[in-house]
Amino acid sequence: MYSRNKIISVDVSERIDLRSRAGESFNLQIVLTNTDGSAFDLSSYTLTFEVLDSANTVVLSAATGTGLAISGNEIAIDKSAADMSALAANNYSYRLKAVNGTYEKTWVDGQFMLYAGITPPVTTYDTLQKPVYIQGSEVNFVISNN
Repeated sequence: MYSRNKIISVDVSERIDLRSRAGESFNLQIVLTNTDGSAFDLSSYTLTFEVLDSANTVVLSAATGTGLAISGNEIAIDKSAADMSALAANNYSYRLKAVNGTYEKTWVDGQFMLYAGITPPVTTYDTLQKPVYIQGSEVNFVISNN
C-alpha cells in the first residue's frame, strides 16, 4: 500500500508575473474588493512592495507613504525612471507584503522581468483579476498598469 501525502498551505499569496521596460517609470494599480463587490478596507494595513535579485537581496522597494500609496481600497505603486534605472535588464522576483497587527502575509508575488530593446513576444494583460484569501475572506485583486 502507498500513502498519499496531504498538504495544508497557509501561504495565501497568488503568483502574478510583472514585466516592465528597464529604465522607464513603473506604475501599478491594485484595487481590492470583497466578493460582494464592496471596497476592501485597507486602512489598518501597512504594505511593502519589494523587488529581489537572485540572491534574495532587496534591490528596489516601496512602502506605504514612500512610493506606495493607499487610497480607500486602491494601492498605487509608482517608481520613477531614475529609480528603475538602478536596475539592469534582468529577471528578478517581487512580493507585495501586508502587515496588520500580528498578521503578516505576502499577498502577491512572482517574477519581475525587466527587459531592454524589443518587447518580448509573450501574452500580456493590461488588467488581471485574481482572488486572494485575506484573514479568512476571499478578496478580489484587480491589478492594472496605470
